[in-house]
Amino acid sequence: MAPYRSSKCSRASLRTWHNLKQKIKGNLPLYQYRPKLAEGTSLSSALQYFSVDKFEITSSFKTLENLGHGMFGSRLIAYDPIRMKYEDIKYDYYEKTADDINETLDQETGVTTTTTNVEQADDTRRVFSDFVSTDISAIDFKPNKLISSKSDYVGSNNASIKLATTTEGHGEIFNPPKPAAPNFASTTSINVTQSTFKDSEAKQNNVENWLLQRQAQVSEFGNIIVTFTVPGNTSRHVGDLIRFEVPSHIPQDSSELTSVQIGHQLYSGYYLVSKIHHKITPTEYKTDFELIKNSFAKRIPGQTTAPQDGG
Repeated sequence: MAPYRSSKCSRASLRTWHNLKQKIKGNLPLYQYRPKLAEGTSLSSALQYFSVDKFEITSSFKTLENLGHGMFGSRLIAYDPIRMKYEDIKYDYYEKTADDINETLDQETGVTTTTTNVEQADDTRRVFSDFVSTDISAIDFKPNKLISSKSDYVGSNNASIKLATTTEGHGEIFNPPKPAAPNFASTTSINVTQSTFKDSEAKQNNVENWLLQRQAQVSEFGNIIVTFTVPGNTSRHVGDLIRFEVPSHIPQDSSELTSVQIGHQLYSGYYLVSKIHHKITPTEYKTDFELIKNSFAKRIPGQTTAPQDGG
């Protein structure tokens, strides 16, 4: 029999509001890696629905590819063919200020040289990574980033350069406001009035506010991809937020073994369901999952954390 149902969605358009609703209600399914120690080993029916006996990591740490896709830094040249103007916009994975410092250690002399990093304090327009993350630190409630803020890849704005047409301000310069008085003619910055040519459909495409961030977010979600198959469950949907633990929490059994809790720093944590495939045959019902995430379960060294008030 052919598979019953298959569905998938764009990784950049998953249901963020649904994930937040899941977290608020505490309705987060927990899938655990439980390898079979011997042939014929069986678990209770409740555990079988959430037990993963094998999984595959199909993507992990595509650092050079991420660099080329502008995940750590990129640049946009937004050109307006109507006004014959352009603007330079830069995107950065971390937001830095002129107060940031770089420390360089001379291996021969052992002397550390401290310099002020003013790369991100120029006069160009800048945007930064402020995406919703799957894993949030309990210390400062900020995302657990995939790369250290001290990495050489951060700030590589020329690694990916985009050229796009912008319509910024067109809604104002081609659509004059209605005059405040009958004999008063409102004009725009290019002398467009109600009695001259105007374009009532002129709108801003806001390319400066989303193009670089979108390509970075898509690249970010393509880093860690995990697939596995579990017993069929029609309650799971594309866009759901779930937990996956590697290795899993091993409960006590009849042998009175001590309960062990181990969480893998890189592959445990929260995931989004990006693809799901329900397969129904005359003998079984299985569900294939593809999971993606854009953060680590535990914060890696190098990402600055700020203590909370009173903490």
